[in-house]
Amino acid sequence: MSSETVRRGHVWNSLPLHIKGLALLMVPVPALMLAVVCLSSTLREERQAFQSVDQIIATRQRFRHITSVRSVPANPAQDYQALIKLTRDLGPVISDPDRNREIDAAVQQKLD
Repeated sequence: MSSETVRRGHVWNSLPLHIKGLALLMVPVPALMLAVVCLSSTLREERQAFQSVDQIIATRQRFRHITSVRSVPANPAQDYQALIKLTRDLGPVISDPDRNREIDAAVQQKLD
């Protein structure tokens, strides 16, 4: 063996046992930290996916309710009000406000 190899081995062998243990523990720490970061981002994405699914289920239930209200012969004004409530609950929809006013006026005229 070369003298350099013997010196390196001598340095490692002369270290106290607790320092050797800490040095060996430092090897998997970066891998563990990377795993923690990956798991936390995966959990965050999972929560976002569940929230999206919950929103879709709520919207589907609203549509079912509107469909059930519309299938029962009733006052057309109630149907119109239910549809307005549904569109408000669904959130903003990108559309032409002038065209929406024309449609609202035509529907209101039919109801009157």
